Amino acid sequence: MGICVCLNIIKSVPLPNLKIIAIIMVMLFVYDIFFVFITPYFTKDGMSIMEKVATGASSNKPVFDAPQDYSPSEQIPLSVKIPYLQKCDIKVCAPIYGMIGFGDIVIPGLLTAYCAYFDTLAHPGETKWYYIISCIAYASGLRSRT
Repeated sequence: MGICVCLNIIKSVPLPNLKIIAIIMVMLFVYDIFFVFITPYFTKDGMSIMEKVATGASSNKPVFDAPQDYSPSEQIPLSVKIPYLQKCDIKVCAPIYGMIGFGDIVIPGLLTAYCAYFDTLAHPGETKWYYIISCIAYASGLRSRT
């Protein structure tokens, strides 16, 4: 279901030019670093806010105007579990799944979709080199993440 949501977002969000995509990617990179690596220093439990949101970790705070049968422990995670493909004796006790947030899929996917769009408009009928290169870079980036 998560992959379908990501693909729908990539399909639905039109981006007019590469400059806007680059600005969005840099801003979200800084945002991601702050909420993953810096917010654990500000929270009481030492867990990053981004990790709580991505895993669907619940809080025990009451929700105002919630129905009686509302359970705050039922949340939809905003991440996808990806199995580690490396077999290594050192990682025997390590977790077997990595976590990739929707933002790690959608934002580079928007750049890849724009490259395909640009190749179709700028070079009709030719090999889509920008799209191919961006797909290779996107796949290697996702692979390095796990």
